[in-house]
Amino acid sequence: MFLCVFVIYVRYFLLVSLYSMNKLYNNNEILIMFYRLLLIIIPLCFSGAAYAESFFNKVLTNEPGEMGYKYVSLTFVDNRTFDSGISFYGSFPLANNVVVDTYYEALSDITVIGVGGLLHQTTGLIDDADINLAAGFRRYSYDAGGSDSGLVASLGVRKEMNPDFELNTKATLAFVDDTDLEVEVGAVYEITNALHLDGKVTFADTDKLNIGIRYYLD
Repeated sequence: MFLCVFVIYVRYFLLVSLYSMNKLYNNNEILIMFYRLLLIIIPLCFSGAAYAESFFNKVLTNEPGEMGYKYVSLTFVDNRTFDSGISFYGSFPLANNVVVDTYYEALSDITVIGVGGLLHQTTGLIDDADINLAAGFRRYSYDAGGSDSGLVASLGVRKEMNPDFELNTKATLAFVDDTDLEVEVGAVYEITNALHLDGKVTFADTDKLNIGIRYYLD
């Protein structure tokens, strides 16, 4: 009952916020777009109290999710604004559905460092898939001098299409300098039990392509 009331309250809060932002921040299209995205995603991911209750109950009882989260990845990055470089990502479980992660990206004109945490679990809404809720800290350091830093929050889905192939997507709101919306679409293909091909496309103010490898540590 509490979760049902909570979901209704969140949707009401977002609607009121969206109305206020349209009146107060007519020029901030990215932030308004993200609120509209949330209004779509929330009923899809938590279309009833049963899905929300299933998610949080499994998190609280430490029940394993569908996907593996103990891995590192190394990818080549082609960035529309900052040329090319490499990126490293590491994901390390603290419990069955609680993860800490770190991110490092070195491009020709900028270095990005990130650290955060992630909750993941199934909801019963999508078969063979995990819903991911994440938050963290991100810092940009520019070769020309100066830096920016701030918080990021994201909502994502990892879906196992078959034992060898995964599709994933994620929407991220980054409060770094400006407020930016980033949408990622990716795929992972198993070469061996530990070694996988890893690729994704990110649509944002600076669109980019990542292609590389992912190595599972289990």
